[in-house]
Amino acid sequence: MRCNYREHRYYCGEFLDVQVYPVYRKAGVRGARAKPTSDIQAKLNAENSIKRLTRLIHTNFTRDDYALHLTYRDDEMPADDLAAKKNTKNFLARAKRLYSSSSAGLIKYILVTEKSDKGRYHHHLIVSGGQGGAKVDRTALERCWGKGYANTKALQFTDAGLSGLARYITKKPLFFKRWSCSRGLKKPVEKIRDGRFSGKKAAKFINEIAPPFIGYDDAQKRFAAIFGDYSLVNFKGMYNNFNGGAYISAIMRKRM
Repeated sequence: MRCNYREHRYYCGEFLDVQVYPVYRKAGVRGARAKPTSDIQAKLNAENSIKRLTRLIHTNFTRDDYALHLTYRDDEMPADDLAAKKNTKNFLARAKRLYSSSSAGLIKYILVTEKSDKGRYHHHLIVSGGQGGAKVDRTALERCWGKGYANTKALQFTDAGLSGLARYITKKPLFFKRWSCSRGLKKPVEKIRDGRFSGKKAAKFINEIAPPFIGYDDAQKRFAAIFGDYSLVNFKGMYNNFNGGAYISAIMRKRM
């Protein structure tokens, strides 16, 4: 088996998500057809799901948009999963009419439904605030729920964007799909490059950049030499003892 290192970039609004990982293939198989080993992919599925959600959020939502959390009164608690799903469908139908009547355009959203250990349902949404200068009224949006407590907050971006929010709202997803979303959301721009990193170079990055080995400024210089106008905000490196591969995950933010 041959091993090649792949650099996978995801351009997500002002954020750049970079994954570096080994790809194994049989002799004669072109790099574009190579796949990560199945054992590694299985272990990383949950984490990769959060990363995909984070990229989708960063690509489609900004500080002008909202986080919306919906809970139930005791007398409105749905009897089962299907009833909970129906409630979100009805809420979104009312929200769509509100956006249309207020000239805020089509609603964009990402929805996650959770069920607590005590059997209580609640819903987390990220929704668009409007478009073309027209903003949806937050109080009116909350009134579209009508089954309990609704709380709307402006999206709060940290240096790492909304990765913390993505992790929070998917901690206990209820349905088979970890989230659902409106049609027409933009996908991150993906670029793949093989050969820039070798196993030795990836291992060196992990050994020298991963905290606490070198300072923040040194890490920034290393990444600026490769990625240009982006600042490093999060770096993770790991080794897989089974195949000896080195894996890098980094989030960067475009310099303003």
